[in-house]
Amino acid sequence: MLIPPYKNMALLVLAYSFLPYLAMAEECVGLVTAGGGSDYWDSVKKGALVAASEIGVSVSVRGASEEENIQGQEYVLKSFEKKRCIGLVVAPNSSERGAYASKLKQSGIPTVFIDRDVGGGRIAVIMTNNFNAGFQAAQMVVKNAPIDDSTFITIFRPGRKIIPTNQRVEGFLHGISTLSKIKVQIFDVGSTVGEARSKIKEIIDNTSSRVFFTPNQSTTLGLLATINYLKLERDIFHFGFDPNKTIRKAIKEAKIYGVVKQDPYLMGYMAVKTVYNAHLGLDIEENIYTPISFITKTKLSSDNN
Repeated sequence: MLIPPYKNMALLVLAYSFLPYLAMAEECVGLVTAGGGSDYWDSVKKGALVAASEIGVSVSVRGASEEENIQGQEYVLKSFEKKRCIGLVVAPNSSERGAYASKLKQSGIPTVFIDRDVGGGRIAVIMTNNFNAGFQAAQMVVKNAPIDDSTFITIFRPGRKIIPTNQRVEGFLHGISTLSKIKVQIFDVGSTVGEARSKIKEIIDNTSSRVFFTPNQSTTLGLLATINYLKLERDIFHFGFDPNKTIRKAIKEAKIYGVVKQDPYLMGYMAVKTVYNAHLGLDIEENIYTPISFITKTKLSSDNN
C-alpha cells in the first residue's frame, strides 16, 4: 500500500519535532552538598561543573543549607534517585547515607562521597584528611600563638555530630596534647554563621581565653563577627578554616592569624570525573585525599590564595 506524499511529509515533521527532546536527554550527575559555609560549597560546585563540561554531562546541585538537616538531605537524595542520574556526589550528613549508597549501588547508581566518609556502599571518597588537617593546625597554633603556663585554648565547633569538623577537632586535640600541656575547652555553637555568632557572644564574655580555634568557615566567620561587634580590647589569636573574601580581609588586618585552606574545587572536579568513569566501567581510585595549605598574612601575596 502506497502512503500519499502529504502523509510522508507529516511523518517527517513529526519525527523532527522529537529531536529537541532527544537532545535534552543528557546524562546527569547529582551533587548533594551540606552546610558549614556557602563559599566552600560554591567552590565544590565550580569544580563539578568544569569536569561535567569536559565530559559532556550535566550537574544538578541541591543541598540542605543547615548541616544537621538530615531529613532535608534525604529528600534531596530521593529526588535524584527518581531522576535516574548516572551517579551521585554526596557530602553525607548522617551515618545513614552509607546504607543509602549501598541501595543506590544495587540499582546501578554509583555514589561518591566528598568532604567526609561514613562508609557503606560508596564507590569512592574524595576529601581532606580532616584529622591530619586538625593536627597541623595545632602545630601552627603551638608554634605561633602567645602561649605561657596560664594559656588555654577555646574551640568553637558546629556540633558534636558533624563528621568533618569533629575529625578536625580530634586531630587538633591530639596535636595540642602531643606538643604541649595547654588546656582546651570546647563549645558547640551551631552550624550557621548566625547561630555561631549568637552563641559565641554569650560565651566569650565569660572567658578570658585569648587563643581560639574554629574548624570550619561558619564558626570562623561567627567568631570574627563577634570580635568585631564586641570590640574586644584583649589581643586575640584566632586560627580557623576555609577562607573567603571576608576572612582574607581579616587576615590582612591581623584579626585572624591564619586558616587552613582546603581544595573544594578539586573535590568537586575529581568527584564528577570519578562518577563518570565508574559509569563507563573504568577502574577508579577509591580513596583520595585532597591537599591543604595554610593562609597567613605573610602568604596572602600569593596569587593562588
